[in-house]
Amino acid sequence: ELETVGGVSRETADYLQMLGGLTEYYIEDKNTRLKRVYDSGSAYEVLKPKFIGRKTEAVILLLLDGRGRVIYNEVVNEGSISEVPIYIRRIVELCLKYDAFIAVIAHKHPSGNPIPSKNDIHATRDIEFALNGIDVELFDHIIFAGTDYLSMKSSAWLERIKEEVSIYKESLKKESEEQENAIAYLHGPSEKE
Repeated sequence: ELETVGGVSRETADYLQMLGGLTEYYIEDKNTRLKRVYDSGSAYEVLKPKFIGRKTEAVILLLLDGRGRVIYNEVVNEGSISEVPIYIRRIVELCLKYDAFIAVIAHKHPSGNPIPSKNDIHATRDIEFALNGIDVELFDHIIFAGTDYLSMKSSAWLERIKEEVSIYKESLKKESEEQENAIAYLHGPSEKE
């Protein structure tokens, strides 16, 4: 595609293509010197190189140890220009494999609009529910859009989602207790009583 531009040779096109990968490597290497991810801004800086030159949506998983140090930072799925599926099972497997304490999810909206879609909110809710079950904190879900980004934590979306998941889990617990009591009532007193 670059060779169709006047004056661009095959060698120049190859060089320009390699430059994107080298830039990502340089920025990522520079950011690994960060001792810890301590807020959404520092998470953004660590994740940003993964989105350089991407024209399609991608999901990045950033995992941290108990001190907030990066232990995993990779693309877990790529999609089309307008959507990317988020595989929760894969995220849970990686959290367990790396013995993570904290997870940050990020993805890109090539449209340039960082506002979460309905699908983003549903996916975040599902991820929070799954990670909550394995004692991994979902620290943030960051949506990249061009040079802009939105932190679901900083914009209070994540807080609402965490509250919804907590209420839902509590209702499941209550329902389970009610079912156990009903079963115990139907079976009458046990022989031990």
